Amino acid sequence: MLPKAVASPPAHFNAIRDGLADVSFTVLGYTPGRFALSEVAELPLMGTTAESNSVALQRVASKHPQFMNEYKDVKVLALFTHGPGVIHNAKKPIQSLDDLKGLKFRVGGGVVNEVGKLLDANTTLKPATESYELLSTGVMDGVFLPMESISTYKIDKLIRHSTTFPGGLYNSAFLVMMNKDAYGKIPAADRAIVDQLSGEPFARALGRSFDAKDREGAAVAQASGIKVVQASPAFVNAVQAKVATLEKTGSRPPRARAWPTPSRCSRTSAPRRASKWRSRRGCWCPRPRSWGARSPPLAGLALLAMMLLTFVDVMGRKFWVSVPGALEVSEALMVVVLFSGLPLVAGTPNTSCSSSSTRSTRAARRSGRACSWTSSAPSSSARSASRSGASPAAPWKKAKSACT
Repeated sequence: MLPKAVASPPAHFNAIRDGLADVSFTVLGYTPGRFALSEVAELPLMGTTAESNSVALQRVASKHPQFMNEYKDVKVLALFTHGPGVIHNAKKPIQSLDDLKGLKFRVGGGVVNEVGKLLDANTTLKPATESYELLSTGVMDGVFLPMESISTYKIDKLIRHSTTFPGGLYNSAFLVMMNKDAYGKIPAADRAIVDQLSGEPFARALGRSFDAKDREGAAVAQASGIKVVQASPAFVNAVQAKVATLEKTGSRPPRARAWPTPSRCSRTSAPRRASKWRSRRGCWCPRPRSWGARSPPLAGLALLAMMLLTFVDVMGRKFWVSVPGALEVSEALMVVVLFSGLPLVAGTPNTSCSSSSTRSTRAARRSGRACSWTSSAPSSSARSASRSGASPAAPWKKAKSACT
C-alpha cells in the first residue's frame, strides 16, 4: 500500500494504465462517458442487492467483448456495484419530487448525475470521500449514496432523514484493475491463481461485502435516530416516469467531435485579425490571433514542470520524504497544460497544398492570398457511426485542397 494516493479519484484509471501504481479501483461514473456501456448497471430501480447487480454486470461484460474493450489498457480483475442508492439529507423527509426542491445534493458521476437532473434536483458532482466535509460545512444539504455510507463516511450525526427505493434510486459501478506490465511480471503459476479468483468470484465477493456494509449502515442509522422511510408507490412511479428515457439512451453518450477541416483553398484575402503560419508543405492559412499563439511553449513548460515534480515526489517517497503539496501543484499544472494546449487541437494546418504553392508562398503572403480556415460539423455518417459505437473516419482525411 502506498502512503498516499498517486492521483485524484477520477484519474485512477490513467494512473494504473501508466504504471504509477500496480493495483487500484475506481468509480466508473467519475469519468462520465468513458465507460458508457458499463453504465447499464447504474440504471435506477435495477436490483435489490449489490451482489446480484455485481454478478450481472460481470457476466454481461465477460460475454460481450465491446464491454471489456472499454478497459483494454488495463487488466480487469472485477466489475461490481455498490448497494441500492438512497437519498440522505439533513433537512426534511423526502416523500415526493417536490420535497427535493430547495435542497442541494452531492452526487457521483455517470447515471446518478443524469438521474438528479431528470428529477430537477440541485446536484453537484463530488467524490464520495468529501461527503462529511460537504455536509458538516453546510455546502450540501444531502447526498445520494447507499446505506453503507452512513457508517463508512461517519455522516450519522449529520443527516436526519433517508429515503430508500425498491431496487435503489441508482447504482454506481466500480472497476478493480491492475497494470498490464505488473500483471505480466507475475509468475505464470501465480497468474493462473489471479485469473481463477478474478471475474465473477471477485465481483460476487465485493458485492456481498457491500451488502454487509449496507446492513451495518442501516443499524447505525437506527441507533442514531435517523428516520428511514421507503418511497411510496406514487413516489416510485413519479421517479420512473422522469427517468424513463435513461432506459433507452443511458447516460448521455459523448457526441462526435466537430473536427476542424481545411476547406478548399481560394484566392481570398486573409482576415485582418489573423496570424499566418506555414505548414510543412508551404501553405499559409489564417489563424485567429490570441494568447493561444504562445500556448504551445507554455503547455510544454507546464508539462515538463509536472513531470519533474512527479519524479522528485516519487523518488522522495521512496528514499527520503515526499514533497509537500506535490499533488495539488501537479493538478494545477495539469489545468495549465489542458487549457494552454487547447489551441493545438482547435485547428489543423492545411498539409494538402500542392507543391507548386511552395514557390509562391512569399507572393501569396504579400498579396493576401491564403488557404481559408473553416470548421465543419461531422457528417451524418460520422454521427451515425458515433451512435453505433464505431469510430468515425476523420473528416479531414477526405478533404482535398490546393492553394491557387
